[in-house]
Amino acid sequence: MGYGFGSVVANLFYMPAKIAYAGLGLMTGGLGYVLSAGRGDVANNIIYPSVRGTYVVTPAHLKGAVAKAAA
Repeated sequence: MGYGFGSVVANLFYMPAKIAYAGLGLMTGGLGYVLSAGRGDVANNIIYPSVRGTYVVTPAHLKGAVAKAAA
């Protein structure tokens, strides 16, 4: 139950930060596309790292982080 509560609390901070990061990555990628005269590879190199990944912290994430920190 502790990990469940911890994941809820972590998501209060992580989800808005991840969404903002992804949104800024999309805007920056679009700007990179325009400034590089339409080079899609430039935009993709900015957009994909910011949009990919997880948007939700689960109890399993916390359990893995705790196990690694204890090692």
